[in-house]
Amino acid sequence: DTPVGQLYSRNNLFIGGPGATTGGYSSGAGNVMQLATVVTATADINYDAFGSTLGTFAGNYAGTNFTSLTQLRSISTEKNAVQVDLSVFANTIALPTAALTLFAKPDLRLRSGGGAENVGVAIPNVNDGYSGAAPDAGAYEVGAPLPVYGPR
Repeated sequence: DTPVGQLYSRNNLFIGGPGATTGGYSSGAGNVMQLATVVTATADINYDAFGSTLGTFAGNYAGTNFTSLTQLRSISTEKNAVQVDLSVFANTIALPTAALTLFAKPDLRLRSGGGAENVGVAIPNVNDGYSGAAPDAGAYEVGAPLPVYGPR
């Protein structure tokens, strides 16, 4: 139970999976967050989007269990968090049916009008040039071209 310190989180999109055990290691229970050992004095989380493939909203923050977005907001600095599900994505996201299965990389671009659009906060030199009222949660801005990675 190593303490999680100096945590700063903005504009992330977290979706808990169904949970499983593979090779003796558990991937959890599908919680939207599991930060039981976070050091609250040095944690600053806000403007993130949370969901679960199970359709539930449960987790643990600093040793306190929560079962709703309202409870998460009340026990953390996550005052502007939003609740989402897989419908935030423009395309269907197929979860692997078995651990360690090779599957095609999913297209994680957001759906216009989805719950993760315009819910973030501007971070200089990170999400400059966003469109809409605010940056989107997740890796991609709605309607923006996919970024080019690697050598050009």
